[in-house]
Amino acid sequence: MSAQPRAFRPSRVYTGVETEARLQQLGIREGSRGLVDALQDGAAAARSTTRLHPPVYGGVRMWAEGTASLRSYLADDGWEPLRYFGVDLVVHPGRAIALLMTAGDAAAGNPDYAHPQVRYERRIVIQGLVNGRERDLFDQEEPPVWEVWFLLHHLSATSVRAELSRPQFVTEDGRVGHWPERVIIPGFNFREPASEQVPLDSTPPDVDVDVRRRAG
Repeated sequence: MSAQPRAFRPSRVYTGVETEARLQQLGIREGSRGLVDALQDGAAAARSTTRLHPPVYGGVRMWAEGTASLRSYLADDGWEPLRYFGVDLVVHPGRAIALLMTAGDAAAGNPDYAHPQVRYERRIVIQGLVNGRERDLFDQEEPPVWEVWFLLHHLSATSVRAELSRPQFVTEDGRVGHWPERVIIPGFNFREPASEQVPLDSTPPDVDVDVRRRAG
């Protein structure tokens, strides 16, 4: 007998004042303000590249500067930087929540689309964090109770759209199978295109490494 497909409730989508309230519940006291600032910092860095740079450099700068800014803006709220087997996270140990900057497709940040998707596959470490296989993110001996949320963003030539969303699981091919919650972040437009800009489709994946645990 073939396996039955999973049945899911529609994603819970937050916008406007609901977005701000949900972010505060997650321990982000200023709501979307710090997230938007971090995205703006990342986008500014990405847009400063030119066609003389390697094609992936704009995406690297978006991810790196956005992650650094996110860590800075959330530090006063108890969030800390953590590098976990090559994956750069922003974590709140007291709430057992981890945030990850990652590029999404054109549906990211748009509540009218039912299922945005990561632009690049999320490999074994991120799969383990989301799916509950990794147990020592916060030095816990019990099965994991933390949540992983993606700051899923789409950078185009004219705008940035984003959402802070919680993946329920990541499939073996590295895609998000379902988003139980999607918190839509206010987007923003650019006044004018950056000169000599590298094509933004070349945004690279977040750093990830293939880790296999040693036999005990």
